[in-house]
Amino acid sequence: MNQADDDHEGDDLPDSTRPEQPDLRALVQSEAFQRLAQPLNDQMRKSVQPHLEGISRSLTAAWADVARQLAPRAQLSSMWSRSISEALQPALTRWVGSLQPALASLREWAKERLPPNWDGADVKYDKIEEILFTDGIPLVWVPRADILSKLMAGATRDDRIAVLFERRDDVRADCLACLSPIDSPDLDEWVALARKAIAAWEDGHDEAAQTLATCVTEAVITSRIAPYKAAVKQAKLDWEHLTFNRLKFAAAQAPIVGFYTEWYPNRGVDPLATLSRHTTVHHPSQVQCNPENCTVAVMLLCSLLRAVHEAEAEQNGMAS
Repeated sequence: MNQADDDHEGDDLPDSTRPEQPDLRALVQSEAFQRLAQPLNDQMRKSVQPHLEGISRSLTAAWADVARQLAPRAQLSSMWSRSISEALQPALTRWVGSLQPALASLREWAKERLPPNWDGADVKYDKIEEILFTDGIPLVWVPRADILSKLMAGATRDDRIAVLFERRDDVRADCLACLSPIDSPDLDEWVALARKAIAAWEDGHDEAAQTLATCVTEAVITSRIAPYKAAVKQAKLDWEHLTFNRLKFAAAQAPIVGFYTEWYPNRGVDPLATLSRHTTVHHPSQVQCNPENCTVAVMLLCSLLRAVHEAEAEQNGMAS
């Protein structure tokens, strides 16, 4: 099959077998999307408004130039088109230039509301929920962008865990870097314990590091977010009510859902192999406590500590 055939493959399929195309107009116009995008829309208006007067003057002058140049040759369509292009070019160049400060401000605003480790990463937004909820792998603040890109490229959870295990030295460094900006006295003890978990992990004591990280994560969740069942309910991303402003904190909480997967030793169900608070606490074994789960446990603890720190700093800033 040649390239032309590739380009038109499926054109002759009946409507019932034709691949369904997403209705992008309906998506953008949906109430849920509008709620998510509203803070971005508000910031866009705020960023562009100071430049509107200059843009209006530029366009008015451009149209005046068009009118003057077209008066003697309006009957020639090719010259008409060329004259419009030539007359508008300088004004449009000025217009685009005048928007650059606004667009730079808008980009900076959006960047601040996305996890910093997403900057420069090949983030596949259709995989975020799968990795956060199904895999239980943290994606916010840790790991670094190039590791994040490899996680997004992985086809299965096993693929992604293999990436983390292969890059565990870099992931440890990312976890330490994630903790560095936390300067809240209320979080000092947990940060110190997180550093001890990382030290134990680096020394090869994966079981000890995982158990410590799991216990501290439990304390962070129940003390700073909600009792665990309420925290699980809260962590389930509700796209109908999620806004751009809440994306970072909501994504940081999402792995809580897998962390609290129900398992009880008296119900005859095999212990969970993926990271589980219940299994780590009630049935520690090599099935549960291993280098892979240790990696995820420490990542989750550091990510949540940073999320709580950022959220509380923002609240204190708003209060003051």
